[in-house]
Amino acid sequence: MQFQDNKDGDLKIVKAVEYQSIYNLMERCRDDFYNQAFNRDDIIDNLAHKFAKFGIFFVAYYKGEPAGFVAFYANDSTKEKAYISMIIIRSGFQHKRIGSSLLEKTITFCKDKEFQTLSAEIDDTNIKSIKFFKKHHFKYFSKASNKSSYYILKVN
Repeated sequence: MQFQDNKDGDLKIVKAVEYQSIYNLMERCRDDFYNQAFNRDDIIDNLAHKFAKFGIFFVAYYKGEPAGFVAFYANDSTKEKAYISMIIIRSGFQHKRIGSSLLEKTITFCKDKEFQTLSAEIDDTNIKSIKFFKKHHFKYFSKASNKSSYYILKVN
């Protein structure tokens, strides 16, 4: 496990790789999922298996407490595209730069692995998330569905 401290030492970011660790963290964060359709045991189980097998899962701990996570895929063999699946910060830990730190860690990972772009599909009604990604220089790319859009960042 690797740790990354923020300036005041209160934040640690850890890469989780085992299914059970990922599942447990998702379970703790389930009430903070924007799309509560994902707040089902079978979906959390399925996603945790996918993230453990195919994804990268960084967990943020703030003062020792699990504060949130980012799950993304950087398994495109051409190293063109990486894709953020979920970024969740528990409600009691928001506005502490935890989401920004997780996103910065993800961007650095993608740069180091020489990926060209990082994208996220965002629900069109999730204004808070859209503002967050735009603040981090993601640009609208295209409609993903009638209810969501892709936002993209050129990382290399």
